[in-house]
Amino acid sequence: MTRGRGARLGAGALVVAALAVGAAITTHTPDTDARERPFVRAGVVGQPVNARTFDATVVSVRGAARVTGGAKSARVRDTAGVWVVVRVRLAARDKPTTVDHAVVRDARGRSTLATPRVVQPLIGNAVVQPGIPVEGDVVFEVPRDAAAAGLTIGLADALDPRMDAVAEVPLPIDRATVDRWLAQPVPMVIADAAVVAP
Repeated sequence: MTRGRGARLGAGALVVAALAVGAAITTHTPDTDARERPFVRAGVVGQPVNARTFDATVVSVRGAARVTGGAKSARVRDTAGVWVVVRVRLAARDKPTTVDHAVVRDARGRSTLATPRVVQPLIGNAVVQPGIPVEGDVVFEVPRDAAAAGLTIGLADALDPRMDAVAEVPLPIDRATVDRWLAQPVPMVIADAAVVAP
């Protein structure tokens, strides 16, 4: 009887030890998002950033309370937040490519994808050829407080950039800049994509 009880206690101790080891492994093993996170390539405004299949240069950033689509659509769109329009130059590195992922992340880590409310001249639409840079606007609709605290743009060639390169550039935005943008009465025109000199 004592031997049986000892065997059961020994087996129970092994189960508890196995569970403890499993819990320790689970606690220290990164989750899928952390394990498959993008490879961030950081840059600054005005300088090209290598995003593996293309180079991205943030040329400028501007914003407004209302935007219009320029030649493709004269419709004026307003927002309860702020429109952030980032002028970007893209250049394919080795083969034709499209940039399908564009996001801005605020200081709190909240992400906003390029808006589907307006035609995006570059994102998902322009096939960029090697040696032929293309420049255009990427448009985001973000909450005012998010923009005022500062944003970082991220660009990648895949809709889901996990395990791939993402070009990231902090945008020079603060509360005074956002207030100035929102005070402008005239809608901002979203520029069409165009080829630029290399």
